[in-house]
Amino acid sequence: MDQFGAMKNYSMLTPNTLYDFQVAAYCTGDHSPSNWSTITTFRTLCTSYTSVTQNESACISYTWPVNGMTYTQSGTHVDTTNCVVTTLNLTVTPQPAMPTLACWETASFNNSTCTWDVTGSQPALPTMACWETASFNHTTCMWDVTGSQPAMPTLACWETASFNHTTCMWDVTGSQPAMPTLACWETASFNHTTCMWDVTGSQPAMPTLACWETASFNHTTCMWDVTGSQPAMPTLACWETASFNHTTCMWDVTGSQPAMPTLACWETASFNHTTCMWDVTGSQPAMPTLACWETASFNHTTCMWDVTGSQPAMPTLACWETASFNHTTCMWDVTGSQPAMPTLACWETASFNHTTCMWDVTGSQPAMPTLACWETASFNHTTCMWDVTGSQPAMPTLACWETASFNHTTCMWDVTGSQPAMPTPLVGKLLHLTIPLVCGM
Repeated sequence: MDQFGAMKNYSMLTPNTLYDFQVAAYCTGDHSPSNWSTITTFRTLCTSYTSVTQNESACISYTWPVNGMTYTQSGTHVDTTNCVVTTLNLTVTPQPAMPTLACWETASFNNSTCTWDVTGSQPALPTMACWETASFNHTTCMWDVTGSQPAMPTLACWETASFNHTTCMWDVTGSQPAMPTLACWETASFNHTTCMWDVTGSQPAMPTLACWETASFNHTTCMWDVTGSQPAMPTLACWETASFNHTTCMWDVTGSQPAMPTLACWETASFNHTTCMWDVTGSQPAMPTLACWETASFNHTTCMWDVTGSQPAMPTLACWETASFNHTTCMWDVTGSQPAMPTLACWETASFNHTTCMWDVTGSQPAMPTLACWETASFNHTTCMWDVTGSQPAMPTLACWETASFNHTTCMWDVTGSQPAMPTPLVGKLLHLTIPLVCGM
């Protein structure tokens, strides 16, 4: 800026460059200025900037080479150096808590993976006898071994025992001396003192036999098998009786059948060998159920009922009527009523159709009028016409550069126009200059 307040623009300066700056005031007639100010350093402005985005992930902290700053939290940072705007999108993973360790484990933090590296392994399970079990003691960090060998079982006099380390059980060998072959009437008990079998028992005596029987001893059942059976009593009619003759060893039969009674035409007779009497069955055929117009009489020749009479004729009916015969009054009961006329819309009329037996409804609703996009229509059943409601949306308040036109497709105002661009401001630049003064003014 000169002594008159005018801004000086020096196009020969290089953008984004450091310059030393001094100021001196002198008269136009002076040979050279001598009152220079102290030196001030300044950097000229950039004419344009380059944008760079840098995405980084780090464990615990991150030092950004662009500005040398160290960050310990995630976030976005911006640096403007050498006409470059660098945006750092940083994700910092905080150090996780050290995991819970088993007594044999140690942990060290791995800054490369940002996780804890756990090392160490559980002491090996010791070799155990088959009756032992082991559980790991996290206090002593050693295996606790428990268990004792099973006790040897009580042995019979013929048995011996040895311990089997594979099955972890006592193997008992030896077998009881075989029981001797016994007659069926004999029993044997083992004597653990002598380690031998004691045999006792005697054969049963033969039973007294009837004249038709014989006996043989059964060594399977250990009993006398008595065979032969009394000659079977002959099948008797109910009127007969039989008695066994032990002299002849045969049955003596006596008795005769009762005579059959006189029967009615609907009756039959069969001899009942249980009651030893004639069973007379059959009953006069039941008089059939008669319609109210019928009468019946029994015919002893045909052994049937003769039915006479005919039903009264059904009357002529209207389409909505039905008829059912009343067997109490012996007349036709006619029921039904003409269907009620349906509720009609204001545009409909109805007439009764005796062919279909229904009301024929005619007429159609007046068509809905064409609506503007902001209008709605509802049918008024009182006036039998469409009521149209709604109003066009008000035009919005416009900026001075905007215009509006109504869009009947979206039913909204379309606003067009854009604000004029703001002019580029002049940028002042500091430089090394001298300010000539006009002395005496």
